[in-house]
Amino acid sequence: MFSYHLTKNYKIFFLLLLFYNISKFASGQEKTLDIPPVYQQTPEWCWVSCGEMIFKYYDICSINPANNFQCGIIALIGPACNNNCFSCPLPAGSTQTIINMLARYPYYAHNICGSSKTTIGCIDVFGQCSESTIIANIDNDMPIIAGISPAGGGMGLEAAHVVLIVGYDLNQDGTYVIINDPFPYSRLRMTDPYTFYGGQLVEDGQYKMKFSTFTSNFRWNRSLISIR
Repeated sequence: MFSYHLTKNYKIFFLLLLFYNISKFASGQEKTLDIPPVYQQTPEWCWVSCGEMIFKYYDICSINPANNFQCGIIALIGPACNNNCFSCPLPAGSTQTIINMLARYPYYAHNICGSSKTTIGCIDVFGQCSESTIIANIDNDMPIIAGISPAGGGMGLEAAHVVLIVGYDLNQDGTYVIINDPFPYSRLRMTDPYTFYGGQLVEDGQYKMKFSTFTSNFRWNRSLISIR
């Protein structure tokens, strides 16, 4: 009798779980953070523009007198970059540089222009994020930095380019991700890898793409999660 009721209860549980999952995908579940895309101002500043998007999202101010956010970020590298930011068209070179930017820029902004937040932390992940990790981060109002190399060029565990995952969309067709990519493909008359692989241009600098397509074709090999 005990085993009968146990088996029966498990059947009911799994039927309810199945119904929940079917209902979830049928009705659709989606969320996009309020992070407008921005373009990078030099070919190397993808990491700086991702920093700008994150800092604005967390209400961290620009320390640049002319309110050029990316110039304010790059100015912290040294006096020459502070005097003329465009004399420093520097790539990040490593993920650690991006982690340092997130950690240190808010402190200077706090002291110079009065932002309340003094640092931003994150977790460095070697590899891609799972669908569940993306959903959990976005549901907790945290974007994700994805290190990708869609045209090659990455070295080892370092990617050639970084983008910001700001949302997801679950529906009957599968899982989609919303990506802010700061590189101006169309402005430079270069092949846009997102539309090339069937992604949708949501607005300038923002795309919606199937998760499986993104993970299969963009050589995603590094992630920064829990950005807060």
